[in-house]
Amino acid sequence: MNEAATTTGLIPLTIGSMETFQLQAYKNRLPWDLTGGSAQLLLADPTGSLTTINATIVGQGVQANWTVGGMSGTWARAWKVTDSTGVVQISRPIAFAVISSPA
Repeated sequence: MNEAATTTGLIPLTIGSMETFQLQAYKNRLPWDLTGGSAQLLLADPTGSLTTINATIVGQGVQANWTVGGMSGTWARAWKVTDSTGVVQISRPIAFAVISSPA
């Protein structure tokens, strides 16, 4: 049972935990059919080093799993999606925190 709540700031992920990231892709404000395309989850650590995780296309959505590793600090994540015709979009980065152990 979760006995702690985060109401402000970055939501922390703990080193060693398995996290699932999901994306519902839109293009021109409509659900984007990514069938036959590809997607990657882009993770930038606190030093700016980039990790790329290949994602799975699930219907009109995208899913990627990551075992949290690396260093504690503020990270950023973004998606790079490519449809079957080669159209590429990269999402705006979202910051998140990585911690070594829960409080």
